Order: sequence, then C-alpha cells, then structure tokens
Amino acid sequence: MKATELKLDDRSGFKINLLSNLNYYGNLDVKSFGYPVKEIVSSVTYEEIECISYHPKTKELRGTVHIKNQSGYLGSHCNSGSYEYVRFYIDYENNGNWEDLGVTSFKIHDIEDHKGLCYGVKLKINPKIRKKCDDAPVLPKVRAILSWNVEPPINTPNYKPVWGNVKEARIQIAPKPKFQIPPIFENPIDLESIVNPVMATAPVLNAGNPVIKLHKLKKKYKTDVDEARLVTMALKDIDLNFGLNDIIKSKNQFEFAKIDVPKILEILKNPKFNTTYEELKCISLNRKLSELHADIHIKKASGYSGDLCSDGSKEFVAFYMDFGSGWEFMGTSSVTVFDINQIPKEGLWYNTFLPINLTPHQKKYCKEGKARVKGILSWNTPPTPNNPNYVATWGDWEICDVEIKPLPQGFPGINNQPWIESLGGVDNDIINPITGLAKGPSLMANSIVADYSPFDGNVYVTGKILNQFPVSKYKIMIKEPGGTFLPFNKNFIVRVTTFNTVLGTNTSANVLQTPTGDFYDYLPKPNGIIQKYVNDDILVKYKPTSFGIYELYVESQTGEQSETVRFMVDRDRPEVAIDITSGMGNCGKFSVGDTIEGTFKVNNDRHLDYVRLSLAPFNPAGTIQTTSIASSDTTTSSGSLTISVDDKDSNLDFITGTWKIETATLPACGYTIHIRAEDRTIVNSTTVGKHSPNVSVGFCLE
Repeated sequence: MKATELKLDDRSGFKINLLSNLNYYGNLDVKSFGYPVKEIVSSVTYEEIECISYHPKTKELRGTVHIKNQSGYLGSHCNSGSYEYVRFYIDYENNGNWEDLGVTSFKIHDIEDHKGLCYGVKLKINPKIRKKCDDAPVLPKVRAILSWNVEPPINTPNYKPVWGNVKEARIQIAPKPKFQIPPIFENPIDLESIVNPVMATAPVLNAGNPVIKLHKLKKKYKTDVDEARLVTMALKDIDLNFGLNDIIKSKNQFEFAKIDVPKILEILKNPKFNTTYEELKCISLNRKLSELHADIHIKKASGYSGDLCSDGSKEFVAFYMDFGSGWEFMGTSSVTVFDINQIPKEGLWYNTFLPINLTPHQKKYCKEGKARVKGILSWNTPPTPNNPNYVATWGDWEICDVEIKPLPQGFPGINNQPWIESLGGVDNDIINPITGLAKGPSLMANSIVADYSPFDGNVYVTGKILNQFPVSKYKIMIKEPGGTFLPFNKNFIVRVTTFNTVLGTNTSANVLQTPTGDFYDYLPKPNGIIQKYVNDDILVKYKPTSFGIYELYVESQTGEQSETVRFMVDRDRPEVAIDITSGMGNCGKFSVGDTIEGTFKVNNDRHLDYVRLSLAPFNPAGTIQTTSIASSDTTTSSGSLTISVDDKDSNLDFITGTWKIETATLPACGYTIHIRAEDRTIVNSTTVGKHSPNVSVGFCLE
C-alpha cells in the first residue's frame, strides 16, 4: 500500500517549513536568507497585539493580544498547544536607537465556541533613564513584536514576524522620587475609615474655598480644559465623594468664578461617556498571573490636576466579570496621570491592573473556562461599586471575552490544595522531572528563556493554596542532594500589595514571613473591600548551598500536599584564561601586518553555553580566527567571535583552543583581546547566564 502523504498547512507545518528554508515565508532579508517559497509577513489572521501600555509606579509593561480563531494553535488543552511571544523594545530618545527589554509569552490552544479572546501579557523592566519631576519628562517609545510559535530574535527591533504584528506606543517613565517623610513621623492611618469608607468623617465643603480653587484653575488652564472638568478638580480636593448638592450649595461662589453653573449641572446630572481626555482602549486577562488589566490612552497635555511634581489625578477602572450568571464586581484599581506639556501627538499609554482569585471558576485539567470582562474607566472619581452600567462623566468602557486557565493536571480542586506554579523564575511544567533542568520560555513576566538550565542564587517558589478553607497555613519541605525531606524554617521577606477595591487605591510594603512550628501564614487573604496579595505569589525564597538535585514540595496545615519538584543546582562559575603566545607575548609590541597568535582555556562547568572572543577597541578589520581543540572546528569572524558549546563537548573538563588575529588592515593602536564565557544557569530567579566571567590581555600595534 502506498503511504498517505501528510499534508501540512502554514500553521501545522510552520516550523517544518522554516527548517527547509528560514525565509520560507519571506519575512527575512532576501540577500542574507535567500528567496521565499511563499509570502506571509505580519499576518494578523489568527492573532494581533492591539494595545501596549506602561504602569509608571510598578515599572511594568503590559499588552493585550487578541486571539481571533478557534483553531490553528496546534491542539487543545489536552495537547501541547503553542506559544504567543511578545518581545519589547524601548527607544528613550525617540531617535531609532532601540534597546531590547526582553521577551514574554503565553501558551495558546485551540478553543471552541468563541468569537475572539483577549489575553494580557506583562514584562517587568528597570528604566535606565529617570529625571527629577521638574526636568523634561522621560517619554520613550516602546515597540512590541508579537510572533506566533517563534521567539522574535534578540536585538532585532525591525524583525517582521510571519504570524503576528508590531505595535508601538509612547509611555511616561516615573520621575525620581521626592524626599519622603520617614514612616515613624507620619500620622497614623485610620484603618476603620479605609475599610468602611461610609463611616469616615466626610470633609466639610466650606473647609476649603472652591471659588479660589476654580479661579486658580481657570487662570492656569485658560480655555484648554472644560469648565466641568475644572469643577471636578476643585471639589475633588475638598471632598472625595462630592455630589450635585455640593455644587448647588456653592452656586453663588461658582458664579463669582464665572462658571456656567446650569451647563455644569446638566453635564453632571446626565453623564455621557466623554473620551476627549482619556479612553479605555483594551481590556484583558493575564491567565497565567490571574490579573485583569486595562490599557488607557491619555490624549491631552492638560486637564489632569497638575504636573509631575504634583499629585496629579487618577484614572480609575472598575472591573467586572460574567461567568454565566451576570456581571460580578471584581474591584477597582487606578493609575496616576499628570499634565505633561510635551505630550506627543499620538498621546501616552498607561495601564492599571487588578489581581483576582479565579480558583472557584477553574475547571479540571483539559477543560478551559471562559468569561466576559468589562472595564469602566472614570477619571478622578471611582465608579460606583456593583454598578456594571455606571456611566462616567470622563471615560468609557470596554468588554472582551477571556479564557480562564484550567486546574493543573491531577488536581481535583479540593480545599487547601497547595500548587507550585513556578520555581526559580520559570514555570514548573518546563522543569524536567528527571534532570531538574529547565527548557523553554517562562510565562512569569521576567524574560527568561531556559535552555537546559540549572539554578543558583535565590530560588523563588511561587504558587497558591487552592480553595483555602479556612484561611490556611503551609510549610515547605526540601530535600537537599543526598539528604532527606526536612522543613524549611528560615525567615524571608515578601512584598505585599493591599488593594482597596472600592476606592481603587493600593499600597505596598515588605512583610517578614516567620514560621510558627514550621508553618507560614498564607498571606493572600481577601477581607471584603480590602484585598491583600503577595507580589508574584511567592511562597518561599530559598538559597541552595551545594551542587546537585534538590526536591521540594508544599504541604498545607490540613495535610494536603503539592506535587514534588526536582531542580538542578549548579553554583560553579566558568573560569577563563587567554594568553598571547607569539612575538613578545602578553602586553607585547607588534608591528602592523604581524599575525598575533595565542591560546584560550575555559573550564567546562557542565552547563556552559558559549565562549566569546572580542577585540577592543572594536574594529571589523581585525579578523579573529579560532580553532577549538574540543571540536576541531575553525571559525573566523570580524571584530568579535562567539563559539557555541555543543553537547559533544559537555563531558570535557576543559575547552581549549588557539586564536590568531591578522593585523594588516588594523591601525596602529593599543588593543586588548577579551575572552568571556557564559553558562546557562538561571541566577536569582531573574536572569539566564549571570555566571559570566571575562579576562583580557593587551598588546601594542606599532
């Protein structure tokens, strides 16, 4: 019988087609990669990144990806599925000088019965440029490249994906913090007033003078800001929950300030969504981190209650979800915005987010859940809770369908069930249960892409206690190499964020986790209006001390246990050496035209990734040629050269080789030849290859 040929389309056969020709679809340079077989470039038929935004306080970039089809993603939740990658770049000076910020991703599957789903992505960054609040604002451009199932290459900001697209936005980097009063001198906080806002003593309208405030605001903003918005600013400073009666009582004072009171009353009595100043453009769910997020477009230079040296004003978003029985209020969050005279014509993009507990709505493994999400944007005033039809005077709303991730495989969803979601900065399910090495992209918003990577430094373990009832405690059981399982009972610090889900505000503080009888308090504790969350759902911070395989599991106070995770620890750093063996040797003098030769040596720490030789100052005329004794390969490059370490070299104690530089076209100068080695270790749960020593030797070319 003649074998039936398997027909692969451009999705199911995507990577196979790329193996036959990297430029199969014509998204790469023809001169470098050859001619394509067919052309598909930046197709948004299946997925599209629609919004990107930034939260200045938390230093987090976010984006909303719209998944458009029910199939074409390589299988259901019972199969492996595929990945949607988003690589972010930043251009601080808006001059085309892009800096790679890293990549984030999420897993996607074929999902039936939907007309489009909105997925949120997040990447934590550390801005390099910050200025004082009274300096020119830092308003860089960011670029996001969405690419299905192929990670966008590093440091390639002009890369065009086959499936996906490129999106850009301008953002605002938070200025350097002003001097803060030490907490010991601050006034004590009235917690009762925060938890029960109705019980708080309402400020008296006459305690301030709105007519003076309005006079100053009109003088400041002239005709750039609507009078109704000025009135909102003036009264907001006096009473957080001002009403129409406050305006009526102060009618004479407002008329003195030459405010058209009847017009203002009409606008506030019959609000209609107004997106002149701000607009909610996208809303989504980060299914991995259980965070709702909203992308907000700020359009004007003024109308936000003050510049970067002031308190500005807040953009509030009330979040609702419909799981099939109508809208449920999930909470309100906010982001602070300011008057920025230098705002670009395309505006600025901010986001706000809300962690939520979706455990009651998670289905068993392989059974995805779906829900509708609604976000209501309101400037300067939090939307009324439990009112999904609230219409803000300034703002609007957005609705989108989202996917709720299923429970992990083998988890029936019983009370107090511990679940380890990630270890060492990568998802638990990409850590090999035998070798303890991680392979694949992390979904934890930290840009880690593991490549058979071990761990070192602070190993953060994140996860949840599913269906906690009653409020639970947990302990960490760890087995070191050659040992037995013992409880971990050291103190560690986590960052806890407290959300007031009515006022839309949040505060963060360090909390010391101290065990009692080997058990730690499980801190994510909902308490009505007040919601507390441990940032990144960290359960423990553990620092291993020796090489080898470790094992770890979590146990709740009621006896339920998580799965056991095995992970490899490699604390060794590569050691490198380089020497000049020709002529006068290290630090010697040579003449233009000489061939300078030398040797290099790197101890192979079992998880070595690459060895790189480079000439400084860099000059492409300096051709470097190396021969690796380990692999007998000869490689030539201009200015710098990278030797990848193959699996066939993994059992060698040392990787050694020779090198030479032809100097005929190099100018006379002082030079150094550098050698750098980098391993694949994930260090401190944040970075791959932090073990990267380098040494150099110099020579003089006369």
